[in-house]
Amino acid sequence: MWWTDAPAILKGWFDRVWTVGWAYHPSRPRPAKKALVLCSAGHTVEHLRETGLLQSMEAVMLVDRIFDRAAAKDFRLFGGSEVLVAEEWAQVRHHHLEEARTLGREIDM
Repeated sequence: MWWTDAPAILKGWFDRVWTVGWAYHPSRPRPAKKALVLCSAGHTVEHLRETGLLQSMEAVMLVDRIFDRAAAKDFRLFGGSEVLVAEEWAQVRHHHLEEARTLGREIDM
C-alpha cells in the first residue's frame, strides 16, 4: 500500500482486470476461494489502529478492491519498521517473511 491505498500500478491492475468487458463479461464471474492481502508499514500496527489508518487500509483493499470477488478475504499488516535499529529490524523482517510464507502456504486454492 502507498499512502493507505494501492500503488498506482496495482490500482491500474485492479481497474483493468476487474473491469466488466475487459476481463470478463457482464455476468458475475465465479469468486476466488480466498484473497490474502499482505501489507508492510513503517508505523506500528497499534499506531495505525489508534489513528484509524489501519481500518482505512483494510477497507480500501478488502471492500474497495477485493469486494465480493473472493468468498473469504484477509488483510495482514506487518508494521513497526520505522522505530527499529538495524539489528532489531533484521529480526522483525525475518519474522515477517516467515509469517508471510506460512500464510501463503495455508491458502487453500
